[in-house]
Amino acid sequence: MPQFVHHERGQVTMQFLILGVVFVILSALYTTAIVLSISVLGKLVKRRTWISRLSRLSSKFVRAIYIGLGLKVAFQRR
Repeated sequence: MPQFVHHERGQVTMQFLILGVVFVILSALYTTAIVLSISVLGKLVKRRTWISRLSRLSSKFVRAIYIGLGLKVAFQRR
């Protein structure tokens, strides 16, 4: 049994139900906060051209790293 559910404090089923509802509500609030902050950040990135250029440059850099790692694995001997 989870540490937050105590048999001596009443019905275990009700305690699980309350624990589940609290978890769902907190998860929904947390996810909503993440979505709203990412939305604001996305709009900011679209407005700033230097951020967009930096993003494209870093994307090319990451692509080159993955290609390099793939080639290393492809030509690796056991």
